[in-house]
Amino acid sequence: AVKASSQVFHAKASAGALEVRVGDMSDCLDAAAGAQVLVYPCSAGSAVNANQQWHIQGGKLLWRPPLGGELCVDMNSSMPLASRASGIQLRTCVPKSGQRFRKQDLHG
Repeated sequence: AVKASSQVFHAKASAGALEVRVGDMSDCLDAAAGAQVLVYPCSAGSAVNANQQWHIQGGKLLWRPPLGGELCVDMNSSMPLASRASGIQLRTCVPKSGQRFRKQDLHG
């Protein structure tokens, strides 16, 4: 099955963390200072945007606020597919399926 490019994230190392690009766009996941998950233009050149510095730990995609702690990307999988995008939030990391992501190598 072919996946929509907006459902595929590409991660690359950036300043000790990961920059997560959305599909084939030049936009990245952005934590909006911990308020919500946005799709926002990626930092240009050598600039580092702390809101776009992500980590993968235990199959979870998480953001570390400057004052400490961890917030995980949480998808409410019980929502209808059409409205699921608005159900993506940053939440306290807990062991639940809505916070697990599958890693896949697209090149092999």
